[in-house]
Amino acid sequence: MSSAKEQEPIHQIPSVEARSTLKHSITSTDFYLDSMRGEVRKLDIMDVRSVDKVTTTFLYRGVGDSIYYKLKRSFSLATAAVRNKQQRDAIVAASDSLIGDLSSINWKNKYFGLTGSFGANAILYSFQTELFKIGTNAVTP
Repeated sequence: MSSAKEQEPIHQIPSVEARSTLKHSITSTDFYLDSMRGEVRKLDIMDVRSVDKVTTTFLYRGVGDSIYYKLKRSFSLATAAVRNKQQRDAIVAASDSLIGDLSSINWKNKYFGLTGSFGANAILYSFQTELFKIGTNAVTP
C-alpha cells in the first residue's frame, strides 16, 4: 500500500515558505563557500604545505563536514521545491554526481584529501556553480 505522500502530484506548486527556505539555504551555503574560497586564496599555491593546510582545514576542523551537510540540505530542499519530474531528475542527478551515497568522511577525502589550495578553490567554485544550477532548476516553472 502506498503512502499519501507518494500519491501527491509532482507538479504541485511549492509553498512560499518552502521556496523561501530553499533560497535561504542556497544563500547561506553560497556565502559559506565563498568565505572558504577567500580563506583558501590566502594560501600560497606554490607552497607544498598548502596540501597539509587544506587537508587539516577541510578534513579535521569541521569545514568539510559543514560544506557536506549544507550541500545535502540545499539539494534536499531543491528536490522538494521542484514543479515537475524533469526538474527533480536533474536535481537528483546533480546530487548523485556531487555527493552520491558517500558518507561525510569519504566525501571529504574524495574532494579534499590530497588537494592543494588551487584545487580546493576550484572545487569550492564548482560547488557554488552546482548550487546555483539546482536553485534555478527548483524555481523555474
